[in-house]
Amino acid sequence: MPLVEGIFAPRTRYRLAVAKGRFSGVRQKHVALVLASLGPQGLFELLDIVGGEKHALERSLESLSAQGLLDVVDTGNAPAQGQPSRLWSLTAKGYEALPAESPERVGRLSEGHRWMTAAFSAEHAVDVDDVLADGEFVAAIEWVARLDGDGRAYFFMFDPAVGPQPVESLFRALSAVGARCATGSTRAPQGPREFVNTLATAKRAGSRAAKLLADRRSASARPNPKPP
Repeated sequence: MPLVEGIFAPRTRYRLAVAKGRFSGVRQKHVALVLASLGPQGLFELLDIVGGEKHALERSLESLSAQGLLDVVDTGNAPAQGQPSRLWSLTAKGYEALPAESPERVGRLSEGHRWMTAAFSAEHAVDVDDVLADGEFVAAIEWVARLDGDGRAYFFMFDPAVGPQPVESLFRALSAVGARCATGSTRAPQGPREFVNTLATAKRAGSRAAKLLADRRSASARPNPKPP
């Protein structure tokens, strides 16, 4: 039976926006968290992480820069993968506008949040930790817990504001280095009594549905009475 060994929040220093500019929508929030975690990034590097279409992302970055949330510096290079012509970074106003992290939410399960587990053996531990230590794939994680049990495992809870892409990217990255991953979304957490009552209600509903179906099949199987 796995035990929760440690619970961590990757963005403890950020607070809710009080400035007029703000990061709106799934992609902009993801971009903000990536820049906060990894520092200045080029367009192609951001595109690799957050996905989507190049020109749409560029327009979004320009919009955030016009709001004073992002800063951009020309590098003098021709734009290419691994050789950005411009580097984007958060301004002081951008750090203030980062999606809020609430310490009281760390370790809590809420309905509708996406989760992922990654279990791995000792021989894959270094590779798994290298992927996570890079920072790219954990920028959108709300909190993460180590699970102590047979082998090693991590449990990740994602900020719902950033959409499905961060989950999918982390799933692929950890699967590629030997982790056994699973993902899904949370239902409403319940206490044990409520949970048992829910199961009993579902069982009764299932029994009623099965009886109705059996009655209908029985009725349809009866021969029609012959006319006099």
